[in-house]
Amino acid sequence: RAGLPPSRTWAVLAARPGPHAGVAAVVAARTDLGLPGGRSVLGAAGRHAAAVVPLAAALDLCERSGAPTADVLERLAAGLRAEAAAASEARIALAAPRATATVMSVLPVAGLGLGALLGVDTVHVLAGTAAGHACLVLGAAAWAAGRWWIRRLVTAAGSAGDGDT
Repeated sequence: RAGLPPSRTWAVLAARPGPHAGVAAVVAARTDLGLPGGRSVLGAAGRHAAAVVPLAAALDLCERSGAPTADVLERLAAGLRAEAAAASEARIALAAPRATATVMSVLPVAGLGLGALLGVDTVHVLAGTAAGHACLVLGAAAWAAGRWWIRRLVTAAGSAGDGDT
């Protein structure tokens, strides 16, 4: 908002202490040479280039269209903050269904252990009788289907929270 040219703005940012001062210095040098700001940011970011793609795109947009850089960057920051908040809320919302799926997956084994504590020979019934075999096969199939279904629901909810759908 101060009306500084891009290379001077990057130089001011480079002079401030912080984790990104080195990147800002490289961008300042590149923009001094006349390179576009977006390309300079991508080049300076190195292996972290994927993280600065939105910033590079916004800078390129401003340079090509003449849009006010400060306004575009403020809206970009607001959008990125909202996106991060939505992702955090989705992770929090999906924590309970994931925990429930884990508990529900352990319950059949817990049931066998509880039966053994009560004196029921569940292993003999399941392994030694035809009805036990049928119960074991049907129970395993229901357990596997339940795990598959819960995983599918949690994955669908997670991708809906990411905005991919």
